[in-house]
Parts: sequence; C-alpha cells; structure tokens
Amino acid sequence: MGAGRTVEDVADSYSGQIELYRQALEGATGKTVKESYLYLFDIGKFIMM
Repeated sequence: MGAGRTVEDVADSYSGQIELYRQALEGATGKTVKESYLYLFDIGKFIMM
C-alpha cells in the first residue's frame, strides 16, 4: 500500500476505476453489478467498494 497510506486511501484512489469497470460490465452484459471489490495483495484482503 505504501508508507502512510491507509486502506481507505487506497480504496479512494481506485474508486473511479472500479466504477468504470462496473459501468463497462453492465453495458456489455445488460446485468446490474450488485457489489464491487478491490483486492489488496499487500495485505491479502478484499475491500468492498
């Protein structure tokens, strides 16, 4: 995650990208994405977006 960065900081920095992925997936499939997660390899955890 980097020195001094919290899980919240990382989630905030990726929120726009995750939202774009959600929109693309919904547009491609016509289905609603109910949940989005970000996996943080550094700490081995999934973060619900």
